[in-house]
Amino acid sequence: MPLKIIRNDITKMNVDAIVNPATRCVLKGLQDLEMISWVGVMRAHIIKMNKHKNSDLKSVKTECNPELLVSFEAEYDRLIAEGRVALSLMKEGSFGYSGLNAMLNRLTDYKDCYLLFIRNYKVPFTNNLAERPPPRKNQRKGICKRFF
Repeated sequence: MPLKIIRNDITKMNVDAIVNPATRCVLKGLQDLEMISWVGVMRAHIIKMNKHKNSDLKSVKTECNPELLVSFEAEYDRLIAEGRVALSLMKEGSFGYSGLNAMLNRLTDYKDCYLLFIRNYKVPFTNNLAERPPPRKNQRKGICKRFF
């Protein structure tokens, strides 16, 4: 049975994997706009895991070293715990509180989905097909319907 992968992690669906570029963008927004430093560390960890996977794939490895995978997951859990501490230091309702709370909840609730790309190298980090615009034929059809 093929994996069911979605592009945006904010969508509420039962999925096998969550595609991470949307997560990286949300984390970058929390870091840059809301000045929450923890999210930069989490974002760097996600990018580091993807770089490792790409390096493995270039050297024709089909799976992550089990010991390294355990360390990636332990670091993920440690960073989630640090994020919870950072959230507890913020005043509820303050600038950035709700965004950080929502992100921590998603990263916790869907941990297996977020980490599937490093656990199973067949799962892409990004689903470029989902991010591409519709074919030109469909775009023209939509335009013609509007004008006629």
